[in-house]
Amino acid sequence: MVNVVLFYLCTAAVLATARFCPPLPQIKYGRVDQDSYQAQYWCAEPHKLQGGKSSRWCEEGQWTGSEPKCSDGHCKLLPSPFNGAIVYNTDLDNIQNGAIALFSCNKGYDMNGNNSRTCKDDEWTGSSPVCSKLVRCLPVTIKFGQILYSTNDTLRSGTTVAYKCNGGYRLLGSSFRQCDHLGVWSGGNPLCMKIKNSFVLHYVNVTITLIIAALLLSL
Repeated sequence: MVNVVLFYLCTAAVLATARFCPPLPQIKYGRVDQDSYQAQYWCAEPHKLQGGKSSRWCEEGQWTGSEPKCSDGHCKLLPSPFNGAIVYNTDLDNIQNGAIALFSCNKGYDMNGNNSRTCKDDEWTGSSPVCSKLVRCLPVTIKFGQILYSTNDTLRSGTTVAYKCNGGYRLLGSSFRQCDHLGVWSGGNPLCMKIKNSFVLHYVNVTITLIIAALLLSL
């Protein structure tokens, strides 16, 4: 009987000296599940937990860490680029996570950067593009040859051209030129020069090829 009394007295003393943590307030767009030792934070979709860890522990009457919060679940409107515009694939009054912003530039302007951004975790991914004045180079030509362009927009800045001469002609000069950001072609315009005795050279090349082929067959 004495032992039982001593046990209850000791238990009461421990409980009297134990330091419990105070109840935690609930959070907006989520909830807090807690007991005497642990608190677990949850956020409802599409809201995301921010500002702290999802779990906190009671130590010496104090909750560890800082109180997290649930994100608002949407992004703010982006400023339109100068000389351009933005189109959203959602309601402008409620731009939720997953929404996409599409950028475009006015006529006569070129886009530098990505043409879209996505709302993710209440923030827009990447950065907005810049609309720059479209720069073009003057047309180039070559006599007795052809010009191949690296882009469909054949005269815009950044385009590279490759020169190729017709049969019986050889290229004199660089075979490549590029339109720079100032609208100027790099290097000088090459020329297609007629190859002298091109028929004779062609005949010699064919003859040599036939001789080599005959030698290979005889081995």
